[in-house]
Amino acid sequence: MRMRPHSPLFPNLTDLVIDCDTGYILPLLSSPFLRAVEITTLSQPFFPAIWTFIQELQHKSPRLKWLSVTAVIPPRLISSLTALDELRFLSICYDEKHADNELLGVSLFTSFAGLPDLQTLEVQNCSSEKFFHSSNTSESDFHKMRFPVLKNLGLTCRWATLLACINSLKDSRLRSLTFYPARSKSNPNESHPTAEEWDTFVRLLQENTSNLFESIVIHPPHNTQPQSGNLARGFRHPEAYPNFRQVFTLWRSLSVLEINFPIFHSISQEDIESIVDAWPRLSRLHLASQATSPARLNFKALATIALKLPHLTSLRLSVQAANLPDIGEVPVFSHRLAHFEPYNPFKSDDPLAFAQCFDRLFPFLSTETSSRHRSSEPSGWVPVLKALRILQQARMDQQRRQEGKAHIELVEPGRQEEGRLAGLEYLAIQI
Repeated sequence: MRMRPHSPLFPNLTDLVIDCDTGYILPLLSSPFLRAVEITTLSQPFFPAIWTFIQELQHKSPRLKWLSVTAVIPPRLISSLTALDELRFLSICYDEKHADNELLGVSLFTSFAGLPDLQTLEVQNCSSEKFFHSSNTSESDFHKMRFPVLKNLGLTCRWATLLACINSLKDSRLRSLTFYPARSKSNPNESHPTAEEWDTFVRLLQENTSNLFESIVIHPPHNTQPQSGNLARGFRHPEAYPNFRQVFTLWRSLSVLEINFPIFHSISQEDIESIVDAWPRLSRLHLASQATSPARLNFKALATIALKLPHLTSLRLSVQAANLPDIGEVPVFSHRLAHFEPYNPFKSDDPLAFAQCFDRLFPFLSTETSSRHRSSEPSGWVPVLKALRILQQARMDQQRRQEGKAHIELVEPGRQEEGRLAGLEYLAIQI
């Protein structure tokens, strides 16, 4: 059967996920019923076929609600994206090194602000050197951005641009913010906020969000290992770092706090006390600090977290393994923490003792590490994981013994009369 040019192969297609080189197959995959599209280029993302597909979405798939594109998006295509007025999720990963230095700038945000149903907006840039940086950007441009129902915002940009974006979110319904600081080759310290920028960030986020705000995630710059600690080359005096404790009175409903980038010089026991009192609903808590500074937290911080954060499932902190309490002084909890990873450096002279104390607080910790994280695992934490596996296995073995004892009936020795078991109706044996 011959097919007409550009006739859809799957006219009833609703979801499309494709990794492609040229994108020339895309016209055959259009459908009026498409609701979700994810396009990722495998090589240089500079192919007009992808642009044509995106440009025609407003006509061929007007009911599209979910769109993710990792490719060059030239400015002329922005109007095609904003015509998709039923979009709820939009993610663009823009690689400027293939784009002939065409910067989208703030005009991208002012355009997307008009999408009436947009709930999630993610804009990332692979190189992060110049993205959203333009000498023509004025404060009035940012004030044009109004997102009526935006709940989730993810950005890769400079701190100054992030502050301007947050300042534009007047009366927003924002629930979560994910941020990758842009990394500058000429000024490596630029990815770290100054104390003034951090204070402004906290103030603006408080002013432009409600009590329903629930998630802050700050990652390292792209292509940077989060465990490397001293990401800013050169010395910074501890007083130059922001004050973390300023945020503790905000957002009682906060459930996710991930600062996987060493913005702060160190985290203290007083900080942990403030965290658990301010945000009892936390389910994920990740707090990186400078690897060059010694960890100020000891086992007491873990006990405080186990007691005060009952919903926590994922924890990352820099902790000391020294000065452990006596095993009998550690409370026995049934906390459901599933994942724990200390930031570098971590060293324990007695991994078994640390594991015994840790296991009394968090008996359900997953001790399996995915291959993706093995290379980043602090070497000092590996012996503790092995000891935790042994303790968990011993506990499971003992549980099996107890269950087996309850189900097995033993025959009394010396009683072997013929037909003694003839009336047996139930026998359960577990070995």
